Amino acid sequence: MKELFRQYLPYLIGYKRAFVFALLGMIAVAVGTAGTAKIIQPLLDDVFIAKSSDALITIPLLLVLVFSLKGIGQYIQTYYMSYIGLDVVRKLRNNLVSHLSYQDMAFFHSIHTGEILSRITNDITRIQNVVTTIIPYFIREVLIVMALTSYVIYQSPKLAFYFLIIMPLALYPLSLLAKKMKKYSKLSQETTSTMTSPFD
Repeated sequence: MKELFRQYLPYLIGYKRAFVFALLGMIAVAVGTAGTAKIIQPLLDDVFIAKSSDALITIPLLLVLVFSLKGIGQYIQTYYMSYIGLDVVRKLRNNLVSHLSYQDMAFFHSIHTGEILSRITNDITRIQNVVTTIIPYFIREVLIVMALTSYVIYQSPKLAFYFLIIMPLALYPLSLLAKKMKKYSKLSQETTSTMTSPFD
């Protein structure tokens, strides 16, 4: 994941304003998720068990506000990150076409047509997917974990202690899975290049 950020975060430097808005949307999603967890207990205790008439009015309103916050935050994040991703792809394709236009014939004889096609189509699409989906998803999930961890510490420090001990153990198999996914992604890229090579 560190290598992923090192490679693709520079693409976001030219979109600071849009990225700030996307980050605010991610924060709204994280706060809304923590707010949902906060409302669950009074929803069960006051509405379903105590059958409080006051809670029957306030809790649904709070639920509407919390889910509205999450929905608006998700929309803002998706809108701005999609804008960034598509504009990055546009610039990359323009640069790639410009670069290929200045290559001599020896370059095209030394490389498979399938590999060129793979670079133009699949590689740039992968970059768009990283910028618009993977990086925002990672940042948003980190913010959500931070918000929920803060809420757990507020509710029960003892429970939070066990949570913070178990969480690192749970992250280890996820890191192994990420390495395997990276390996299979590279293999898929090479296979696509090989499949389109017969066009030479």
